[in-house]
Amino acid sequence: METIRDVTYVDNENIAVISSTQKNIELISLKLRNTFKTVNTSFPSCGITYNEGNFIVSPNEGQLQEIRLKDTKTSGVGTNMISIGVASLNDTIYSVKRGENTIVSHNKHGNILWTFTNEMILRGISGITVDAYGNVFVAGGQSKNVIAIAHDGKMHKILLSEADLYGLPWAIHYNSELKSLLIANGNSGQLLFLCFIKFKLMASSFDHCGICSSRHVSKPSVVWCPHCDEGLCQDCIEHHSLSKATRNHKTVPFDEYHKLPLFIANINLHCDEHNEKYQLFCKEHNELLCRKCAISAKHVECKKLFPVEDVIKNAKTSVTFTEIESSFQKMKENLKLILEDRQKNISSLFGSKQKIESEISAIRRQINQHLDEIQHHFIVELNKAVENSTHQIQAFIASLKNKQRETDECIEDVESIKDHATDMQTYIGTRLLENKLNQIENDMQSWINGGSLAHTVVSYEIDTVLNNIKNEITKFGKPVVDVQSCKLPIRRRKESQAQLMKVKAEPKTIDHITLTLKTKIKTSASNVSGCCILPCGLTYTNGSLIVSPNNGQLQEISLGDNKTNTICSSISSNYVASLGNKLFFGKSEETDTIICQNRNGEMLWTFTNKTALRKHRCIAVDEFGNVFVAGNKSNSVVAISSDGKEHKILLSKTDLVVKPWAIDYNIKLKSLLVANERNGQVLVYNVNYA
Repeated sequence: METIRDVTYVDNENIAVISSTQKNIELISLKLRNTFKTVNTSFPSCGITYNEGNFIVSPNEGQLQEIRLKDTKTSGVGTNMISIGVASLNDTIYSVKRGENTIVSHNKHGNILWTFTNEMILRGISGITVDAYGNVFVAGGQSKNVIAIAHDGKMHKILLSEADLYGLPWAIHYNSELKSLLIANGNSGQLLFLCFIKFKLMASSFDHCGICSSRHVSKPSVVWCPHCDEGLCQDCIEHHSLSKATRNHKTVPFDEYHKLPLFIANINLHCDEHNEKYQLFCKEHNELLCRKCAISAKHVECKKLFPVEDVIKNAKTSVTFTEIESSFQKMKENLKLILEDRQKNISSLFGSKQKIESEISAIRRQINQHLDEIQHHFIVELNKAVENSTHQIQAFIASLKNKQRETDECIEDVESIKDHATDMQTYIGTRLLENKLNQIENDMQSWINGGSLAHTVVSYEIDTVLNNIKNEITKFGKPVVDVQSCKLPIRRRKESQAQLMKVKAEPKTIDHITLTLKTKIKTSASNVSGCCILPCGLTYTNGSLIVSPNNGQLQEISLGDNKTNTICSSISSNYVASLGNKLFFGKSEETDTIICQNRNGEMLWTFTNKTALRKHRCIAVDEFGNVFVAGNKSNSVVAISSDGKEHKILLSKTDLVVKPWAIDYNIKLKSLLVANERNGQVLVYNVNYA
């Protein structure tokens, strides 16, 4: 984009910028730092603001235009004023009047609320924005500063001067949620300069005397009058202290008043409806009242009205204020304690990570060493087998070469006989040669029959475990995150003595558990086998679902990749519940045994009591580890303590529990939902731990 003319926040992650030469609005991601969308317009603009899904822009020529972001529909705003900059807050628009160093506040119908002009401090207005209180921030291009104007246009304050800025201020925008001011310097082709500035604002005025400002005279305030809600200069203090209407007003040095928190400085001391000073307090409605409020229809019959002076007297030494002050100190200590604990937790996690990595590396070295050993043993056996076969073949080759030499000698004898022997010698020699030939042929046949000519091949048979190692062993293990209850000594508010409370509630024994029927629902369902209290789902823990197949062991399904693993338990179950690293399930209908084990398959406890629980069905668990089980045949709902040692019958047939099947506990609602199998009744109980 060419020279940036104006900028505005769309939300906390995106901004919109315009150029005075381009007919569009560019939407820029602060995170990605690039343009992700362009809104085309039919005109170049010099000012922009965003309000509730709509852009209000100042065209280079013509009146203000409103552009809907959803469909870019454009319509004119009801004012004939030509503006070079614009900001908005609710139904109020703040415009920079073209050709003048004037700020105009008006509504969408064009009605002017106030104007501000002061060329001594503000010249060449290039950008404008507004905060949540209606205070206006303006960038002066020629005056090289940023000023703030009070919401009523009467006061102003220089926030940034040339020495505070990194260039020529041009575009400016205030974000109410981030409490930050966005300033863009008007340097061609440069990126936006983000300037996040912390500042304090007065509720209704700034550093200038309110009385003098109403006379269009600018004088610095030296004291602040909370009753008048304005500052006073040195010349006006005397009149203020002598006037009958204000002589009892207690003023505060301005430097001290600047130290007040923003939310205190912004407290309105006058009635919003009648714009009159608060005079009474209504105890029945817990409201401050002005004179007119007291005689309104709402309060005319109220008997407990007290003068404000009596109510606020000694407010700083009141029990409530003192308790709040003390509570904040305790809260500070608590937060410090929690912060230290969380940092220690991070350190311990890092330490555990290093320890686990070290142990895994040690296991890996052991595995590598073991594989090296069995590989070495295999190679030794392979060398021995090849060596033996080689020796056998070499021995045969030596014997074969002897036969080859005998054959060559016989061939030479035949040639010699042909050339030199007599016929008698030839006749007799032929018989001798034939005997040698028969011997060689017999030896060859014995080689064939004896396997001496068989081809020896060496191969190997790998162990099936090693051969399937990639398929059978797909992971080194699985990290197990065990969330343990915190036992930090957090100090409780509003206790005279330093009593302690837990971050997580102390575990409650089943002796404290009672149920109160909250509602009874009649449904048309029969053979009910499942229920839940929304929001609810399958048994969930550490990013995975734990399910009980109709046949087989418990299965864990990862929500990240839908990968299914069998939980380390040989027990089959149709019902399961979980809490942290613990699983609770029933072994079988015949045994009526409830089992608690961890995810590694380690048994923690079992519970069996056929007097209280027969033909168990669904299982639920509360935040303390107490287990709720529906007994279908025993017509009961039983609570089992977190250690499995104790139990309590919470509901029986007399409590309208008839063949209960489905059961679910909701931690947030502290409610137990019980659904009967046959009659379709659903019972909702409040769970009390008193």
